[in-house]
Amino acid sequence: MSENLVWDVDRIRADFPIFDRTPHIYLDNAATTHKPASVIKAITDFYEMHNANVHRGIYHLGSAASQRYAEARSTVADFIGAQASEIIFTAGCTDSINLVAFGLIDNKLSEGDTIVCLASEHHANLVPWQEVARRNNVQLKILHLTDLLDLDLTQAYSFIDRNTKLVAIAHTSNVTGARYPIEEVIAHSHKMGAMVLVDAAQALLSESVNVQDLGADFLAFSGHKMLGPTGCGVLYGRPEHLEQMQAIRFGGDMIRRVEYDQSTFAAAPRRFEAGTPPIAAVIGLAKAVDYINRVGVKAIADHSKALTVAAQELLTEEGFAVLGRPKHRGPILSFSHSRIHPHDLASILDERGIAIRAGHHCAQPFLKHLGLMATARVSFSLYNTHAEIESLGEGLRHAKALLL
Repeated sequence: MSENLVWDVDRIRADFPIFDRTPHIYLDNAATTHKPASVIKAITDFYEMHNANVHRGIYHLGSAASQRYAEARSTVADFIGAQASEIIFTAGCTDSINLVAFGLIDNKLSEGDTIVCLASEHHANLVPWQEVARRNNVQLKILHLTDLLDLDLTQAYSFIDRNTKLVAIAHTSNVTGARYPIEEVIAHSHKMGAMVLVDAAQALLSESVNVQDLGADFLAFSGHKMLGPTGCGVLYGRPEHLEQMQAIRFGGDMIRRVEYDQSTFAAAPRRFEAGTPPIAAVIGLAKAVDYINRVGVKAIADHSKALTVAAQELLTEEGFAVLGRPKHRGPILSFSHSRIHPHDLASILDERGIAIRAGHHCAQPFLKHLGLMATARVSFSLYNTHAEIESLGEGLRHAKALLL
């Protein structure tokens, strides 16, 4: 894509107030993205003009808030090709995964069953399954990657068998950016009788995701990684699974009837949204979806891919080792240098106004398996520029001059 002819990055950046207030080069989009003015305004407008609780008051403000909340659910559902009744609002991707782990899978395991995770999973898609496996005395199997840090489907097919109850897999790795062939994994898993949960936290600005095409049983993601606010996540679930899934939080608004000795619960998705939900955040998330739709997922993905390719070439030229060579990569690059600690590099770049990530990226076992304690990481989004890649190069050369 030609940035000058097709992608008006200056116009895009003008939509994000943080760049006016705190000028910087932000290359940590895999951790969280900045928010466009339309998202911030939607949240502010709700509190200033429409603030009320949902599903409770019959007065105008309460009805209007409930309507906005319902419309937001439909907007998010449409974005991933789902029905509104299949969308549960949670506190984030981690919360969504925990709901499946302890609301469904924890009640379905028996002796001899296994759960399968990829070696590169984020702690959010590993630790809950460790706990479920421990509680039920079943095996958590870790599927390791190829030397290129990609997924070998032949190995995956032999690994996922008739004993597998659930496969937990990221759509795109938050460490290497690898876009895994999850469609094939899902198809094979279903043949084996296993359910599949897809962690799509890094996916929704990288490509269009349609749950009907994927065929996943569950899809989890966070709002704050796709231009939305923090404190709000989404769980998509197939209706037959949501019917079986039990609530793991109890209280108001998730009930049909309450007596002193027992209660009956509402149907999905209300059954899983106890108490007051993150109303303003959900409305903000819907505005983020509107913004993404207006700009275009493909245009965003093409722009980010061009930046990723340029950054990978730069890192290699400057003597840094990029982690993995997957067949398909999202806009994420982890890298290291044999003589420069990632934390030192991040600190030096920060002094030049360049924000990158340094650490284990919530994938500590994966890096340990690779013989690494930490790496540096850059990740790109729609408001990043090729000029910022050039500034990153200048920063890397400056760091090498100081440290080598």
